[in-house]
Amino acid sequence: MKQQTSPDGVLWNQIIRDDKKALESLFAKYFAPLCRFADSFVENQMTAEELVADIFFSMWTKRKELIIHTSVRAYLFAAARNTALNHLRGNTKGKIVYLHEQAVEPGFVEGVDAGLEYYELLEQVEGIIDKMPKKRQEIFRLNKLEGLKYHEIADRLSISVHTVQNQMLEAKRFMSRFNVFL
Repeated sequence: MKQQTSPDGVLWNQIIRDDKKALESLFAKYFAPLCRFADSFVENQMTAEELVADIFFSMWTKRKELIIHTSVRAYLFAAARNTALNHLRGNTKGKIVYLHEQAVEPGFVEGVDAGLEYYELLEQVEGIIDKMPKKRQEIFRLNKLEGLKYHEIADRLSISVHTVQNQMLEAKRFMSRFNVFL
């Protein structure tokens, strides 16, 4: 078991030792920001709150097996993102599959099949994105895959923020025709 030394890590170490007050402290600190973050994916506040509550419930129930290799904060935000994405793709079985740039947390991925499902889904989404006009693809990828804000994209591509907003709206409409909501 890896000992965490940051304030959040200390709370996590207490949680592992069955300290419910430590879980409540972590919950109080991160629930609202995680809900806002999850809501940016699912676009439904109640759903976001349920997903985040499930993350904390899962952390508590798997506290003895779960090993957090990153910071607790990074882990929570990665879990929120991936739980939201799993929800959007209709995967409500509780599996959390991490994006390729994130470390895989062994307590949550259920074998090779989960990873393969994720990469198959990623290939399907990439295929759909490839059907968009080139500039829209670029804007969409900069926002959704690289996490740039609209004004950052506008600066990078030397276009207006309004153009970025319009292209993202069209990209979301296009993706929704394929039942993909990112």
